Amino acid sequence: RILVVDDKVTSRRATAGMAERKGHTVFAVSSGQEAVAAALSHKFDVIALTAEMPGMSGMDAAGEIRQGEAELGHRAYIVGVGPPDLSEACTAAGMDGMVERPMTEPDLSRVIERSGMVATAAA
Repeated sequence: RILVVDDKVTSRRATAGMAERKGHTVFAVSSGQEAVAAALSHKFDVIALTAEMPGMSGMDAAGEIRQGEAELGHRAYIVGVGPPDLSEACTAAGMDGMVERPMTEPDLSRVIERSGMVATAAA
């Protein structure tokens, strides 16, 4: 299961569509607050989290997700999506990696590989 978090509807749909074509179950939300709520109420293998969003940033959301995961006993692979100059901030917030926005199919494939996930359908 993959959680796609992006405040831009076009980017959110594009990333979700790429993951679905690779055979993954996708849940998509548009804000940091929704990301935290979803991540703490459902088990996700990967969370693609836009770093810069209005309201709660991706970095703040990642921090809250990591705190909540400690109680749940499950740790998702969180990748930040945004400009490369935010890489260190994403890591400091508890993210496992960073890809430049917009996420491409090769980016998504690398994220899935690094997370240890296996597609549920042939790509």
